[in-house]
Amino acid sequence: MPLVQGRVQNLPFGTAVFDTILATFPTDYIVDPATLAAVYRVLRENGRFVIVPEGHLNGQGHIYRLIDWLFQITGQREGTFALDDGHYWPSDALWKPIRQRFTAAGFNLTIERIQRPRSGVTVLLATKT
Repeated sequence: MPLVQGRVQNLPFGTAVFDTILATFPTDYIVDPATLAAVYRVLRENGRFVIVPEGHLNGQGHIYRLIDWLFQITGQREGTFALDDGHYWPSDALWKPIRQRFTAAGFNLTIERIQRPRSGVTVLLATKT
């Protein structure tokens, strides 16, 4: 397939043409109702919209401390997805308005937190119902 450029709210594809759509580290546009409607339109029945909104490195080596320092000085360790000293994930209450938007758009949303020894990531899996 050739490279195509466009706005997600107006995807230049036919209806029901994709089995899966992936978005990694998106901004707030990803939960905009127009975005969700466009993605819903181009997904096939039972299609999946996979979103990775955030991740964390939590190793103790020099490279991890450097990366964490860079996140801190750029302000990316503050706010919604900030971790505390115990590396606890954001509260489930954070996801309530996001769940509501996906449900209103016709998706069934599951949220997984995948933790590895040196990193962790949140994965949103929205299935077209």
